[in-house]
Amino acid sequence: MNIRPTTPLEKKILNNKVFQEATQIGRPRPWHPEGTIKNHIIQLLRHIDRKYYSKEYYTELRIIALLHDVGKFAKVPQQPALFMPDCSRKKQQEFIRDAEQFRKKYDAPLHIKKKYKAYQYTRGHAYRSYAFARQFVKKKNILDIIRYHDLAHEFMSAEKHTGTYDAALFTQIFSRINIELYTAFLECEHTSRQSNMVSWFTLQLQKHKISNL
Repeated sequence: MNIRPTTPLEKKILNNKVFQEATQIGRPRPWHPEGTIKNHIIQLLRHIDRKYYSKEYYTELRIIALLHDVGKFAKVPQQPALFMPDCSRKKQQEFIRDAEQFRKKYDAPLHIKKKYKAYQYTRGHAYRSYAFARQFVKKKNILDIIRYHDLAHEFMSAEKHTGTYDAALFTQIFSRINIELYTAFLECEHTSRQSNMVSWFTLQLQKHKISNL
């Protein structure tokens, strides 16, 4: 199934050859039973169209859905069992070559990995998605959410496994992000996962008195 663009920007993203290749990767796994990144995007867009069409941030939400997981392309060489498409050996070699080039171009600079504390809480794919997205998007609120789209989950996971998380970092990051847009995307991501992610996140916002609506 093809993704039908609703704006010129969406069409530009969908026509990008790197985007087209990157969204072919992914096999069914517990957190993503739908398999490919493209299938994941299609699910998100359907949900956005049903629930958020009348919202003023509808177009922004769709752009975030299109771009947020493209950075996973770089995982193909290291985790082929999870991400390599079912294709010929020659095509698999092409995927590995292109994925390695993608990593070199969009991976976080070393100084960010070493000094930027939030990077330790986020999966590398989120930064790569953010870096890739900058060629299409200039709006900070969109780029922020692409960059930190997994951060709430990382905090919740840290609390689950260690009993706590970095509250100061939570406050620092989410005090400067558009909370309404972030929460909407969080709801889209977790609506089919039987997750309490959104309720947990909302409770933490209240706990730390964060509101930038």
